[in-house]
Amino acid sequence: MSRRRYAVFLSLLHQARIDVGMTQGDVARKLGVPQSYVSKCESGVRRMDVTEVHAWLDAVDRDWVTFMLALGRALDAQGIDSFPPSSF
Repeated sequence: MSRRRYAVFLSLLHQARIDVGMTQGDVARKLGVPQSYVSKCESGVRRMDVTEVHAWLDAVDRDWVTFMLALGRALDAQGIDSFPPSSF
C-alpha cells in the first residue's frame, strides 16, 4: 500500500475513534494493549494487519464493510486508485 493510500486509511481509523468520543487509552483498554500501541498504529509507526484493523473497528463499534466503503470513497475523492494495476 502506498504511503498516500495508507495515510488516508490512518486518517479514517483515527476519525473513527474520535467520532465515538474515545481516547487512545480507551481503545487500548478494549484491545488489551498499551496506549503506545494505539499511538504507533495511528501515526503509522506500526503497520496493522487485517485482523488488527478488524479488532480496532470492533473496539470503536464500527462496521468493517462500512469502513472499507468509506476508505474507497476517500481514496477516490483524493484521486488515489484503490488498487493500482501494478500492485498485483
